[in-house]
Amino acid sequence: MSRTAILLSLLLVLVSFSIPYHAAPALADDHSYLPLVDKLVYKVLANEDQRVLALQAGETEMHFGYLDPVHLSALDADPDLEVAFSNRSGYHFVAFNCRRYPLNESALRRAFALAFDKERASTDIWDGFAVPYDSFLPDSSTWCVEDMLPYHYYTADAAAGNNLLESSGFNIDPLSGFRNGPDGKPFSVTIRCDLSLETHHDVALLSAEAFASLHISSSVVPLDFDPAFHNLHFVDPSTTFDLVVSEIDVQSERVDWIAHSFSSSAEYLTGVGLTGFSNATFDAHSEIVLNEPLEESYDDAVAMQMILHQSVPAMVVCQERCLEVYRNDWYDGQVPDELGRIHNRVTLTEMHRRDGTAGGIVPIGIDQAPASYSFNPFIGESELGRSLRQLIFPSMFKTGLTLAPEPYAALSVTTTTQSDNVSIPEGHVVYTINLATMRWRDKSPVCSLDFVYTLETLMNAPLLPTDLRWIADLVDASMIDSTRFRVELSTQSPWILLDLGFLPMVKNGTLDNKDIHSWDPFLTPDYTQNAGSFFFSDYEYGEFYEFSSFESQSYVVSYGNWDGHRVSPAIDSPDDLVEDLAQGVEWQILLGCVASSVPIVLVALFIDKKRGREVTSNLTLRVLAIALACSLLIVVPLGSFALSEPRGLSWGVSPGDTFQMEVCFRGFTGGQLTPSNFDFAQIEGLVIDVQVLELPSVNRGVLTTAAFDGLMMQTKVRLSCESTSPLIEDFLEFFEYYVSASLLPVGDWTAIGRVFDFSGHEADASSYFACQVDSIFLIGYHSFYIDAGSGWQANVSLTTGFPEVVQFWSSSYHPPYVYYSYAVALQLVQD
Repeated sequence: MSRTAILLSLLLVLVSFSIPYHAAPALADDHSYLPLVDKLVYKVLANEDQRVLALQAGETEMHFGYLDPVHLSALDADPDLEVAFSNRSGYHFVAFNCRRYPLNESALRRAFALAFDKERASTDIWDGFAVPYDSFLPDSSTWCVEDMLPYHYYTADAAAGNNLLESSGFNIDPLSGFRNGPDGKPFSVTIRCDLSLETHHDVALLSAEAFASLHISSSVVPLDFDPAFHNLHFVDPSTTFDLVVSEIDVQSERVDWIAHSFSSSAEYLTGVGLTGFSNATFDAHSEIVLNEPLEESYDDAVAMQMILHQSVPAMVVCQERCLEVYRNDWYDGQVPDELGRIHNRVTLTEMHRRDGTAGGIVPIGIDQAPASYSFNPFIGESELGRSLRQLIFPSMFKTGLTLAPEPYAALSVTTTTQSDNVSIPEGHVVYTINLATMRWRDKSPVCSLDFVYTLETLMNAPLLPTDLRWIADLVDASMIDSTRFRVELSTQSPWILLDLGFLPMVKNGTLDNKDIHSWDPFLTPDYTQNAGSFFFSDYEYGEFYEFSSFESQSYVVSYGNWDGHRVSPAIDSPDDLVEDLAQGVEWQILLGCVASSVPIVLVALFIDKKRGREVTSNLTLRVLAIALACSLLIVVPLGSFALSEPRGLSWGVSPGDTFQMEVCFRGFTGGQLTPSNFDFAQIEGLVIDVQVLELPSVNRGVLTTAAFDGLMMQTKVRLSCESTSPLIEDFLEFFEYYVSASLLPVGDWTAIGRVFDFSGHEADASSYFACQVDSIFLIGYHSFYIDAGSGWQANVSLTTGFPEVVQFWSSSYHPPYVYYSYAVALQLVQD
């Protein structure tokens, strides 16, 4: 399929999902209906030789993941086995710290890319099962620029790299034999990698050879931080690394993650976000990619990647070719996706016995038992967990063979903005979703309440995983009826619909009083959470994991079928919904009047009959009049109360207000594996100035838990200090986030006092707390893992909404990581 055709198909998906479409009978090429096998059984076979022998003996039908190419000749010779080659949707990469001099010089980074031998990496490190590659997107992607690049970094060209350095002022020191920076000072590059990962170590050694060919001093040292964790915890990486070897998995039909990760205000959605790359032209293109319609941003997506290719803040090493194997003697219908992968949702729902009959059990080999959190739909990171969640949790969209979104639980999605309805705030978008007919494992229907419940739970959850940071843009989720619901977002980014559409949903009430970070949905006896092609039916830890077909249990499930050509009238606007709700209350008032009048009317009729009078007697009419009057006096005020607006929220501070907070800090750091030498730091009595910036509007009635998380994420203050030092500058950036998070409006707060707590395994526990004590609101988060932990808390005045005390702490003593411990407190300076 051509790149233009793929782009147009993706656009069709998004545009078509902006208008309603209706369910139709399943077509022959529709891959979303129920599976044709009874069960999938994932068998744990830790040794690769075991997995190969199990395939050859027919004990498993396929293997999840990739096999070592050393087995290729034996597997290829077996007529009952099919060998499939696929491209990994992800890469090993090296990332520069662009904040450090002279690594912030693009000439140095480009020279390294020219000198690095990607062809040798492909042959020596991956035994020829890889090809040199430059793009951060696979070649199947609509947005990939690999074939458009004006030049490539495939082969090592140390001469070109040295010429570039010479012309940029990196001269060789005649005494040391190594290059100095343009400032004339010597420098050395530290290459960090996880030494326990052979491929990472090999890439690091090859990087050191590239630097040596450029006459640059370098050294390979152990990686003492997790790149993904590192940049999420407000640690300044400028003193941590020069060059780091890591890896990344990508969604091939999305380019927005590149815009997020490499922009000057990088949101660190991936490990490459730690580069600190800053380029104004890139930022301008990324802003268009993130916010403009897809058909208007393609050229900017290309330009954005061209800048990365020229500036090299990070470099892809190569594209790996992976080996998958499955049997062909018993089942048929296995189909590869766009990347060539066989184990995918379509294969697992389409494969069937070769004789054409339905049913059967498909055993699949896996290399290790999945961790319990692998099935957590919100935080599970393993590739196996992501694959299985596609099968067992409902979501609006699923991934198809082209890796583009396909309809699943959503029959239609209607988009409404201010241009369609003036009641919608400028810049906001409202999606109205109409659901297909589906059922949970316990046969109860999947309804709009489940979707709204899931979204509201995430809106109120603390410290969401990186992939769910878009929840900060979620303004409101509400039901229309059992099959329709509305979602309002504060951004019109075209990518937000994909974030929403692929979000797994859970059943209403599932997460009450549970922490989403530690929730394990399947360590319960009934597994009621499933609603998809399969459901999780049985397991023996470390032995097998079984998933049964809904069809084998005679559960009624019907899925929406793609029909992007039928246009229906738009679903009710938000104004219509408000009117419907008002009419609902009016009917309740009327029915209340009638219901309360009935007993009195009956009494009047009884009295009338006893006295032998007509119903129209004066006494009866008086009784009826009194009954109606009493009903109106009682019910109408209740109805008015139901429609009344609560006292609105307001800020206790104003833009431009200034405060002071006093800082107390104590902490130490230790060496790698040698904690006997510590650097100790202490700060007492440091005073910082806090200035209040523009404050977001809070005229939504009450501060519900749904709005609470969004308000916390807003940057509302700027911190400054007369004293200056690298440590203090790091502090200010670090504190600014938490002081902003703790600055809240005052007024009618509701549903804030719930406490979420988890005490799991002895070595792993975390808790979130929020409660009200007198005129103080306490909020915080603590987490522990073995002998490391961190946390923060704030005491917020309910009078001013300003944090009176903000505290942080963190510590780690777990080898081989650097030993450290610190505690910080900020206290409001009272006038």
